[in-house]
Amino acid sequence: MNKSLFHFVLTMLVILTFSTAYGQESVGFSDAENIQPLLDYRLPDWGYSNFWLDLDHGSSLSDQKFGQNAKSTSFQQNISLSPRYNLYRESESRVFTLSSALNLGYERSSMKNQSSNDVAKNPQNRLDTDLQTDFSLKKYLSAKVFLLGGGNFSIQYLRDYEENRENGTFVSDITMYERNINLNPRIGIGFGRIRNVNPVIRSVRLDERMRTLNQNTSLGQNQILNAAEQFTKYQGYQARYDRPEKHFWQDMNQATGSVLSGMDPYDLMYLTDVLDEAIGSRLEGWEVTVGGIFNYNGQLDRTEENTQGQAGTSLDRSFTVNKNLTGFVNARWYKNLTLNHQIGVFGSVNQSHPLEDDSESSVNYKRSASARAGVNWLWSVADRWLIVTTLLNDYMRRKRTLNQQVGDPADLINWTNRIILSSDVNYFIENQLSLTVGLNGQLRHNGNNQDESILDSRNFASSLTVGLRYYFSRNLY
Repeated sequence: MNKSLFHFVLTMLVILTFSTAYGQESVGFSDAENIQPLLDYRLPDWGYSNFWLDLDHGSSLSDQKFGQNAKSTSFQQNISLSPRYNLYRESESRVFTLSSALNLGYERSSMKNQSSNDVAKNPQNRLDTDLQTDFSLKKYLSAKVFLLGGGNFSIQYLRDYEENRENGTFVSDITMYERNINLNPRIGIGFGRIRNVNPVIRSVRLDERMRTLNQNTSLGQNQILNAAEQFTKYQGYQARYDRPEKHFWQDMNQATGSVLSGMDPYDLMYLTDVLDEAIGSRLEGWEVTVGGIFNYNGQLDRTEENTQGQAGTSLDRSFTVNKNLTGFVNARWYKNLTLNHQIGVFGSVNQSHPLEDDSESSVNYKRSASARAGVNWLWSVADRWLIVTTLLNDYMRRKRTLNQQVGDPADLINWTNRIILSSDVNYFIENQLSLTVGLNGQLRHNGNNQDESILDSRNFASSLTVGLRYYFSRNLY
């Protein structure tokens, strides 16, 4: 555990130092404390879409102890390829989001379990294919009250191969195939409003670049808001014109009172670079949502096992369907402390109940509850540098009944608490290609309570992920 913690902290310090040093090349905000345009901003009917391809490679190291004499160490590597499409539409009366992704992943891990007498090794590899689609619609009944509708659909295929060895001798191997179908419609009612202020941030950056070129040229408050509205129309120009940049900046000149007239081509090229700055997803405001989710999961399993000393392969197939209803309360709050820094606070509480009572099962699930809370910090270090850091605590508690024998059920309560610290450093190599280095440290505490006996375990894991993202289209994000 000490080595894992040292590895995580050292890597975090190196990356933050490296990114901060390069961040000094940024033009930056001359008045980063002035966030009044963000507070005055009101939305037109606007939106954007993004389509990108992620290639990620990650590794993690984990140490875990069980009681006094047993411990487990594991090392894991994974690689994934994921195309993703995001659609965002927003106005004063509604907000619609759509996200669809196909994830293709390969994971290889090695686990070593050691007790006072034996050493067991379990090499394992996994192939994962996952298609997910999620959409959400908020319809505002008034300035601070809205109805929420949405849903999530996913289908996943997994292939797991695991080999068991004890003291270097082959014991068995298992190949598992799994197909999961999940369907989760949700409805609710919400209070408050969170605004996407990316357009007005770009408008302020346009004003900053103009001041850099000419100290006598700047935008007034109304011109900044007019320029922000013009930025919301950028995707429409791309869809309509063969030369969208020409028409877009001609209309931007009119929206800002002809302040761009008379600039030479080199200065105009410097201004147009404002569209490629990495500002992240900038939000302002708060909201609380209360609602319910119907969860459907259909799982098909097939297991093949070979054991030393036995001829042939044992085969097992099963199909299970789980349905439950979940009530939730979600809360979010975002504040741009300056034009370089955004802080976010979020939390949720869920309570789930199954819709079926499987009394014949050896483990009968009764109910579960979860709560999570966290804070994230977005730092726009420089024109092409962005750092997002998140601290999260996630708690889950589940009650089940063990039907040990007829007429003798026993309650079992499982709980898990995770504390997660993660940081992603994003560098835009060029306008459509970015490099991301992600660091993650996680402290997990598991436990259960059965017949007044308590068993718990603690686990610390750190991981490092390096990824490339190629944008086929990138708009205001």
